[in-house]
Amino acid sequence: MSDDIKDILTEIGYTLRDCGNEYRTKPLYRDSDNPNVLCIKKSNGVWFDFKTSKYGNLEELVKITLNLKDINEAKDFIKNKFNYENIKVEKQKLKSRQTFDRKNLNQILFFIYMV
Repeated sequence: MSDDIKDILTEIGYTLRDCGNEYRTKPLYRDSDNPNVLCIKKSNGVWFDFKTSKYGNLEELVKITLNLKDINEAKDFIKNKFNYENIKVEKQKLKSRQTFDRKNLNQILFFIYMV
């Protein structure tokens, strides 16, 4: 699956740096000179932009990178060109209720989303 994700990202123009469980790269959907600011998980294509705190799944990254109109165009592009359908990962349920400071919300959401 990681090779599929790598092929898709390379095809749409990303230059990827292998960082263990993730790729690091420069975002192509906005101006940036930082080659490490965009983090993409190898296992499922979930991404996080550390500069803007934007995140999403592989289809959303393809959509904004290629400037497509909607997410279905991105899904069709990926499915037709690479015969790849994103596998949904079952998320663990929260076992206890916790309260967090509002200032840490973006970081908390990022870590929850990356799991």
